[in-house]
Amino acid sequence: MSTTAECKECKNLFPSFADQCPHCGRPGLFPNVSAAEKKEEKEALHTRYEKSLEEAKKKGSLANLENFEKATEYAVAVMARPAHELLRLVSDDSEIYATYYQRIERGAYIPKGEKWDKLRQLTDSILFQNQREKIRFAVLSLEGRGLSNYGECFITMRDDMISYRSSVLEENSVMFIMHHSINPNNLDKLLLGYRASWADRSELCVAKLGSRIDTSTQQKDFPYVILNDGTSSDQDEFIEVHIWGSVTIRTVKSISFSSKLDKTLEAIIEAIKQKAIKFGVTIN
Repeated sequence: MSTTAECKECKNLFPSFADQCPHCGRPGLFPNVSAAEKKEEKEALHTRYEKSLEEAKKKGSLANLENFEKATEYAVAVMARPAHELLRLVSDDSEIYATYYQRIERGAYIPKGEKWDKLRQLTDSILFQNQREKIRFAVLSLEGRGLSNYGECFITMRDDMISYRSSVLEENSVMFIMHHSINPNNLDKLLLGYRASWADRSELCVAKLGSRIDTSTQQKDFPYVILNDGTSSDQDEFIEVHIWGSVTIRTVKSISFSSKLDKTLEAIIEAIKQKAIKFGVTIN
């Protein structure tokens, strides 16, 4: 699989994970999306998708799986963040949600050096190379629900603000790397069939989750097929969304809150609600 892309303007080749052509300076496509839309990627995903449909047909659950696919065509990207972080974001539309690496670089966060930090940095280097600081992470959700292990506030992104710059991976990227053998000579093929562009997210949902849909599965079950809280973050089950570039309160469609909300946060939550409404954000 090629690691280069051709500039549509000057026709010269450049590294596929560069966000602009180094020769003519014109901006390129979002690298995570370009990678997911490569012919090899789409063909591998479609093979898994077709296999999932065929298996559903054999066990008599094809109609339910087709309904699940239709539902996931409307899946949204949701971030879960602590209330104090969201309060900063809703305070002004010049506030930008900082990534893990940006926080470290500006001295706002000290990595603990634990196993998870090391695995995260290794994973992001493999998946995003030297552009890892530009990726914001979210999850696919059918109802605006996020993962409580990452925060009590669930932030749903506006499709029109993220669809063109987002890709999806079928699970937590750190866990994905742990679950798959890493061969330095074969890294380009590691993700084949396991990621997709935003437009193809429903196909990835079917490829991954088709086996969980049976004749008894109902519409009300779909949100919990696609997203489930674990007792810890490494046990969460979800499809990961990679959003390229900055996120502000203007990127947000709606905000909801975990049922596990601590009562000591009530004042902060009320402030979030009042500030968010001023930007046209819906509070659920």
